[in-house]
Amino acid sequence: MDKHLDMNATKEFLSIKEVAQRLNLHEMTIYRLIKSRDLPACKVGGQWRINSQFLDTWLTSHSNGPGH
Repeated sequence: MDKHLDMNATKEFLSIKEVAQRLNLHEMTIYRLIKSRDLPACKVGGQWRINSQFLDTWLTSHSNGPGH
């Protein structure tokens, strides 16, 4: 059994830092979005985590692309 993780696999939960990097935003902006309840997140072990599928849905619903 191969114990190596697939580096291309999507992580289910992302850290504040990972979300900030993904969105090209400052980490404090992510904290503000969570505090305002605009971005869904949960605390795991005292640290905020954002579900990657929720993030994708949130991005789609907040895009300014065609049809929005």
